[in-house]
Amino acid sequence: MKPFASFCRSLFFAVAIVACFANRSGASEHVIFRRIASNVNDDSLWLTRHDEARLERFLNRVYPMTSMKHALHSTSAPLLRKATYDVVKLHGVRYVIVAYVSEWKQPEAFVHELAIYRLGTDGPTQVWRSAGWVANYYGLTFETVSAGSRILMLFREGGLDPSGFSLSGILSFRDSKHGLLIRDLTPRLPYLKAVANFPSRALYGKKVVLHQEEDHEVVLSASDEEFVSSDVPPSPAANWRYNPKRGRFEWIKPEHATPGGTTVSLRSPLFK
Repeated sequence: MKPFASFCRSLFFAVAIVACFANRSGASEHVIFRRIASNVNDDSLWLTRHDEARLERFLNRVYPMTSMKHALHSTSAPLLRKATYDVVKLHGVRYVIVAYVSEWKQPEAFVHELAIYRLGTDGPTQVWRSAGWVANYYGLTFETVSAGSRILMLFREGGLDPSGFSLSGILSFRDSKHGLLIRDLTPRLPYLKAVANFPSRALYGKKVVLHQEEDHEVVLSASDEEFVSSDVPPSPAANWRYNPKRGRFEWIKPEHATPGGTTVSLRSPLFK
C-alpha cells in the first residue's frame, strides 16, 4: 500500500502543478512599461537605461494586483498589465508617478490605479496609492506641471478620440512630515456633472488640457461644446486659473453662458 500511496501523492502534486499553469495560461506574466515626458522634467531627472530597468523591476514587483482584483471582485489573472510612469522633482526630491492598467477578458473590463513613490538612494518607497477602480473609459494617461511648492497631476480616462468625451481628475501633492499631502483640485464644468467610479471628483468633458503659460500661471481648460448653443464659439468652454496662495483652481468667467445642466451617470463601464 505504501508504494500506491506514494504514487497517489506524486500524481496529486503533478495535477496541481498542471492546473496552476493552466489557470495562468493567457495571463500576462510581465508588465508593459512606458515612460512619458513630464512638463517638469530637467536634466537632473535623466535616468540611464540601467536605472530605468531597476525601476521597472521594482514596479513589476509591487504591481497592485491584489487591490485591482478586489476592485473587480475577481480572482482570475488579467490578460494584460501596463504601467505608465514618469519621474518628477519637488524641492530636490525625486518622485515616480505611476498609472497602472490591467485588462481582463472574462469579465471584459479594465481596472486602473495610481501611485506615487519617493525615489531615494536606497530605491523607491511608496508614499501614496489610490484604490483600484473599474475603468469608465479605455486608457489612462497623466501629465504634470509645477506650481510653486506643489506638483499638479492631471490624469485622464479616455480622450483617445479628440472629438469624444473623457473623464479627468487633478490632484496636487507636496512633501510633509508624514509623507505626502494630497489634495483634490478637480473642478467641474458648469453644465456637466459625472457620477463615476474615480479616485477624485470627475471632470467630464472634451479637450481637457493642463498647461503653463509664459508668466508661469497654470491654466486648466475643458470643453462641453455639445451642450452649448450654436452661436457660442467652440471649445474651450471653460477655463480655470490655479491660485497658488489659496491652493485651488478658480473659474475664469466666460463671455457667454447658457442655462440648464446635464448629469451623466457612468457607474457602468463604457469603452471606446
